[in-house]
Amino acid sequence: MFPRPHEDEVTMTKKRIELRLVLEVETGDAEIVGVTVEGSTFGSSLSELMAEGVPAEVDQMIEGFAPPSLALFQRAFAERCADLGLNLQTPSGSRKYINAYPPKRYGSKRAAAFDVKSGRVEIYCRPENAQDRELAEVVTNNDEPFAVKVYLRSPTAVDEAVTLTQIGLDERGT
Repeated sequence: MFPRPHEDEVTMTKKRIELRLVLEVETGDAEIVGVTVEGSTFGSSLSELMAEGVPAEVDQMIEGFAPPSLALFQRAFAERCADLGLNLQTPSGSRKYINAYPPKRYGSKRAAAFDVKSGRVEIYCRPENAQDRELAEVVTNNDEPFAVKVYLRSPTAVDEAVTLTQIGLDERGT
C-alpha cells in the first residue's frame, strides 16, 4: 500500500492541470475520512478536461462507483488509454469495470480491463513483463500465468499500467 500523507500536491502538466489533493485522516487509525480535490484548468472545467477522449458512460461509471481516493487515478488511466487509441467500454449488466479494446489492427481481444471499485487493472501482456516492476503482479488462472495486474492508487501506478498496456499492444504487432 502506498503512504497516505495528510496533504499532497499532484501537478500534471500534459493538459495544464494543477491539482491540490487534500486527505483528511483520523489520527487514531490513519483512516481516510475525506478527500477534496481543488484545481484549475485554464479555461475548461476540471471534469470536462479529465474526461477528454473518454466516453461519457465510462466517466459516469468512475464518478458513480470509484472510491474518491481512486477516481482521479482511474480517470488518468482512462484518458491515457484513449490517447493510446483504445476504445473504452462499460459492459452490460451490473458489473463495475471498464474494458479497453485496441484498434482492429491489434486483434479483437481487449488490451486491459479495470475494476472501478478496487482500481485493479488487468493488462493483457506477457506475464514476465511484471518482473522488476514494483507495482505489477502476475495474474494466474488455474495456476497458469496469463496477464499482469496493477492497482491504480498513485501516479506511478498509472504510469506503470500505461507502459504495460503499450507493451501488450506492441507484443501483438501491427
